[in-house]
Amino acid sequence: MQSGNIWNNLISKKNKNSMDTLIHNISQVLGITILHSLWQGLLIYLLLKIILSCAPSLSSVKKHNISLTAIALLAVWFVVTIVLEVSRIQWLADEAAAITTLTVSNYMPSIPTHNIQPDDSYYYIIKGYLPYITVVYLIGLVLNILKLCFALRNINLVKGSLMPVGQLENVVKRFSLQMNIKKDVLVSYSRLVDVPGVIGFFKPILLLPLAITNNLTNAEVEAILLHELSHIKRNDYLLNLLQQIISVLLFFNPFALLINRIINSERENCCDDEVIKITGQPLIY
Repeated sequence: MQSGNIWNNLISKKNKNSMDTLIHNISQVLGITILHSLWQGLLIYLLLKIILSCAPSLSSVKKHNISLTAIALLAVWFVVTIVLEVSRIQWLADEAAAITTLTVSNYMPSIPTHNIQPDDSYYYIIKGYLPYITVVYLIGLVLNILKLCFALRNINLVKGSLMPVGQLENVVKRFSLQMNIKKDVLVSYSRLVDVPGVIGFFKPILLLPLAITNNLTNAEVEAILLHELSHIKRNDYLLNLLQQIISVLLFFNPFALLINRIINSERENCCDDEVIKITGQPLIY
């Protein structure tokens, strides 16, 4: 009877140690990956700046695409680093082999071994901080996910505040045909927006603030409409959504933020260039 209790205690202790090891290893993997992501981000950002500086004559479209590739590469590198770090860890010992070799001596207190075998000595200096880095990252990740969810919720609120725009609808239809946009674009006023914008991918909605026609000339309003239609033509809404997801994943990385700023700037430049190409009047824009 007593041997049965010892056996049960041994199994319970084994399960607890396995869970402790699992949690510890997860914190080690995420922590070291986050640190690696910082130098990875620095490297990619510097390469991006060098490319853009050495080729200033590149079009805004090419600059945007190169920058978008850079942030995508950083995200992929982050995931690959996680996979590589996971492969270096013996997550759980073979349960069957472990149980069959249990003896009473195993019941003595011992320090769990987490079976991480780093190649670099620096790891032993920072390994104690990795769980804290992981906890901070997970908290920040949850907060950024919530922020993104609230942004998506606000989009639904905006959809409920749409108002007709009158003659501007015909202008948008004419420009859509001129720009060869296949999608049916809805244009509406909204009291919830302060600047023009676009929401939706499959059924895009071009949003305008209520006061836009009060302070601008017809030519200026048309230039704004062309700019927003350029975003629709380029599928920028979808690209921006993917960019936001990457930003949530890499929120801690300042170089990801810097790359995103370049992407956003070049995205606007692309649309500005399209407007100038159509209107032939750069001074208006």
